[in-house]
Amino acid sequence: MPEDLKRISVSIKHSLKECIACLNTSGKGIALVVDENQRMLGTITDGDIRRAILANIGLDEPVSALLDQKAETHYAQPVTAPA
Repeated sequence: MPEDLKRISVSIKHSLKECIACLNTSGKGIALVVDENQRMLGTITDGDIRRAILANIGLDEPVSALLDQKAETHYAQPVTAPA
């Protein structure tokens, strides 16, 4: 994975707090959630974090909790395009 993508990637095991730090450091407004093989599972934005806080998901919860919440919306799967 290219270094610039690594900077905006998090694992489902990272906490929401760590994801916020990733969003803040990269300045891109999006974090890519990847598995151990670096395949994209989803995306997290500032808005997703805000909605998680409003839904009482704690900042120490894993990113997977936020993806579970998103699974119930029409934003469950990221929109992708071939390289």
